[in-house]
Amino acid sequence: MDADRQHPAAAAAGRDELRRIGPYEVVARAHRSHLSDVYRCRESALRRDVAVKLLRVGATDRRAAVARLRQEALVRATVDHGSVLPLFRSGRSPAVPYLAGP
Repeated sequence: MDADRQHPAAAAAGRDELRRIGPYEVVARAHRSHLSDVYRCRESALRRDVAVKLLRVGATDRRAAVARLRQEALVRATVDHGSVLPLFRSGRSPAVPYLAGP
């Protein structure tokens, strides 16, 4: 098992490692914080690499973490500025919220 792919969401899906987040194939974990993990992923249909931010299942205050992630999605989807990464997609995988972008 690749330690860079471990995430509590994998256990929720009945697996030892995280292989997919929505339509994205997980390549490696790029960053970990106390609220989320960021994964380098591949979107095969469009032949592009994406970064996927996945909320950590064990976030201390889950409601606040979900609200913060939702607010980030709204900002990234509506703001057109060089310092703000655009949002490709937001969703849940399987019940864990995520954001995907460049």
